[in-house]
Amino acid sequence: MLPELLRRLAFLCVLAVVLVLPIENVFVIPGVGSLSRLAGILLILSAVPAFLGRGYFQFRRQPVVVMLLALYVLWALASLMWSVDPASTMSYVFTFVQLLILVVVIWQLCVTDRDRLAVQQAYVIGSAIAVFEGVRNFVLGNEAVYQRFSVSNTDPNDYALILALAIPMAWDLFANQRGFVRVLNLLCIPLVLVGIILTGSRGGSLAAAVALLVVPLGFMALDRFGRRTILALLLAGLLAVPFFWGDIVTTVGSNIERISTLGEELSSGTLNDRAIIWDLGMEAFGERPLTGVGGGAFPAAIEKAAGVRELAHNTFISVAVEMGLVGLLLFGSVMVVLTVPLVRSYSVRTMPGVILLLTLLVGITPLTWEFRKPTWLVIALLLVLGGVQIARHANLRPFRPRLGAKLSVSGQLSDGLES
Repeated sequence: MLPELLRRLAFLCVLAVVLVLPIENVFVIPGVGSLSRLAGILLILSAVPAFLGRGYFQFRRQPVVVMLLALYVLWALASLMWSVDPASTMSYVFTFVQLLILVVVIWQLCVTDRDRLAVQQAYVIGSAIAVFEGVRNFVLGNEAVYQRFSVSNTDPNDYALILALAIPMAWDLFANQRGFVRVLNLLCIPLVLVGIILTGSRGGSLAAAVALLVVPLGFMALDRFGRRTILALLLAGLLAVPFFWGDIVTTVGSNIERISTLGEELSSGTLNDRAIIWDLGMEAFGERPLTGVGGGAFPAAIEKAAGVRELAHNTFISVAVEMGLVGLLLFGSVMVVLTVPLVRSYSVRTMPGVILLLTLLVGITPLTWEFRKPTWLVIALLLVLGGVQIARHANLRPFRPRLGAKLSVSGQLSDGLES
């Protein structure tokens, strides 16, 4: 009874961590830091006893993706020996250790579709709160960048991708829930689109366009009520636009105009000089192609040539320059191994997960997001989704509190997998 209670407490802390991710920088607690840091501390404190049971630790068998992530963290730690900026590398490693713990805890505690959907619900609620905060900043004129708005203390481009990731999650909840709450999740999709428009983020808008593929791909699989609700919402939107278009252009016309230049920037522009930073990064990569310059050391690596310390603004280039071909191979392997079970068992149930991964991959191309919590949250959610699909395909019961690897007093590892 006590172990199950501890597990429930730890799961509530997981939900708290996920809930505050979109708004983690809004409030800073003196002596502690952001809301997510406080929630993370509570998660770690609650998760440790949740792994205990009958005198031994109980671990769910770790999937290959977790092992690859652990190797990535170890490689980042090893890069301290050759890093051009050891202080940044140490901070980088510390961040990744925390993120790895988050993935392991979610994998340990989220064992069914119901658990996964609960985590997604927490993220969608947090995203809705973030939109209201962004709208509040818009009304008050609190610009993050000139005529661009986001949640407080958050870059508009990061904020836009955070919101875009909520779209496939909200659709998944809408498709799998019953009652009025599913309609609220559906309404979160146009709500987050409003937030993305306020950011004026071209990369975030492209990620949102990918995320919206869940609507045409999943429409026919909905029940009658779901399809009628979608059609009613679309009709209401089409009827409302002509009446409010003038006000929309007046209030956020510059943001819409900026987003509309995405095609031109992709074909002939520099995406706000990101191409220059990428060229400098690739020069640094050419000097150390195998080992990289050290985790978190990209800004220091280009400082001599650029005169300023800048992030890579591209996750894959950032990983390649900092962690070398070894780190890039590990990071790429995570994405490939994560995708395989979803593609092999592709269905209407896994479709939102596939779109979620595509949204992330598109969204992180102009951003440095390998060390951001939403990236690792998506990895954890897709791990759970893949695990549930494999269990269902093999007619296995989902993981329960006693499932996992048991470490005996003698230190020998025994397999506790139930069939």
